[in-house]
Order: sequence, then structure tokens, then C-alpha cells
Amino acid sequence: IDELVSQGVEVEAITNPVDGLNIRASYSNNQTEYTNAYSPTTEITYDELSGRRPEEAGPETMYNFWADYEFQPESALNNFGLGIGLNGASEHKTINNGIVGVFTLPNYTIFNASVYYDHQKFRLGLKANNFTDETYYNGWSTVNAQAPANFLATISYKFQ
Repeated sequence: IDELVSQGVEVEAITNPVDGLNIRASYSNNQTEYTNAYSPTTEITYDELSGRRPEEAGPETMYNFWADYEFQPESALNNFGLGIGLNGASEHKTINNGIVGVFTLPNYTIFNASVYYDHQKFRLGLKANNFTDETYYNGWSTVNAQAPANFLATISYKFQ
């Protein structure tokens, strides 16, 4: 039986303050720790876990932001659009106990951007993911390297 205390907040905002501008942002913070770790089978209390954040709880803080603007019909750049954003997380203790010790994945923030042309029948797009080439990892009791800077071109046809 694991007794946990978990307190946190999640906030998400989506807004369209002017025609063509879409903004999405979210933030979460969750503070979780074992207050008592006990096995009824062996009747052993695991002091090695008490006061520690569970490994499966993930990073304490996660956040993202994306803003997208599509130029309006009266603009010379009609049908073109731009987007920019970021996402990240605080450090994550992917191993966190008194027996094995602590192994921490570092915090990270990655930046992404896009440009596109949106016609009535098709859409052309270019996207840069992690364009600052941040080295970062995720995992739960594992270490998984994430993608370096990469670029994506898309062509979409609209059946209307």
C-alpha cells in the first residue's frame, strides 16, 4: 500500500484575440510524494521511498505554448501563415529511491516554428522542430533521447 500526497494545478488557455491569431498555452505543476510505502504481503515499511517523488509521476512541471497567425484576405500575404511555440519540462527523477539512488533527467525547453500557404484546395507547409537543437531526454525508469533539430515539409490536398 502506497500512501501518496499529491497537490497541483493545471491551466490551459486558448484565445483568438484578433482575426487570424490563435494562441494556445498550458502549464501543469504537480507535487507528489510518498508519505508511507508499505507492503501488506511482507509487512515491511519502505523508508527508502518515504518523502520521495514517485518515479512514475514524471516531471513536476510541464508547459507549452503555440501562437499561429494566418494573414487576412486584405493583406498582401493573404493565405500565408506563421507559427511559433515551445514546450518543456522540469527535471525528472526517473529513478528515485533509497536503495538504488537517484538518476535525474535534466529540464528542457524546445522551440518549434512553422510557415504555410493555405489555399482553398491545398496547403503547403514547412515546420522546424527543436530548431535550437536542444539535447533532451524523457523516460520512466529509462532514458530515451529525443529528436534533434528536424524539418518537415507537407503538401495537403483538400477534397471539397
